[in-house]
Amino acid sequence: EKMRDFFAKAPENWDNPSGQLHIYALPERNFTHLVAPYLQVLTESSICAVQPRDSLHATVQRLPYFADDGEIRKKIPLLGQAIRRHFAQWRCPNLEFQLPEVTEDSVLCYSRPTTAWNHFVEGVRQCAIDVLGDEAAHFSGVPRAHLTLAYGIADADSRDLVDQIDKINTVEYRHRSSQSLFYTMALDHAAVVTVHQNHQEGTYTFEPLAVFYLK
Repeated sequence: EKMRDFFAKAPENWDNPSGQLHIYALPERNFTHLVAPYLQVLTESSICAVQPRDSLHATVQRLPYFADDGEIRKKIPLLGQAIRRHFAQWRCPNLEFQLPEVTEDSVLCYSRPTTAWNHFVEGVRQCAIDVLGDEAAHFSGVPRAHLTLAYGIADADSRDLVDQIDKINTVEYRHRSSQSLFYTMALDHAAVVTVHQNHQEGTYTFEPLAVFYLK
């Protein structure tokens, strides 16, 4: 099993210091407590870079605008209104995330496949197009929700890391009735954030510009 450098194939690296706009779904603070044992192991790893605790997120949509674009920034409240209108009848579902796993370029928690996520992504994309223009859909939506704990920073054997994550998962299994359910997050908001791609640290950090609650 191999880990690859995530940033070697990261989509169009950006260096605008203002950050690129994204729409995120954000886990509650209890998620950071839940993943603490994993973050400790990942902090000590030489093949991946752990995400800061205040930068854990599920990407809904990457937008082709930077945060220093004043015209776009002015429209963020309108985007929020459109999203809230679009989801006025939405019964905010829960996303169920599975235990952390090591992939070929990261360590993350995937959500169980659900049509609710697809409806959410499609709705957010349509609102972005309606308010910001067709270009807003330049980047494709995220087909399956995931919370990334760390990004790969080296092309290296990952078997040791897999073993370490599996050991923590084994402890987690003992506390749960379902062997795959790890964390539940309400899909009841959309956060517009400015994201910084930090090559040297191997992380993506962000600052929220607005969080729109659907109910």
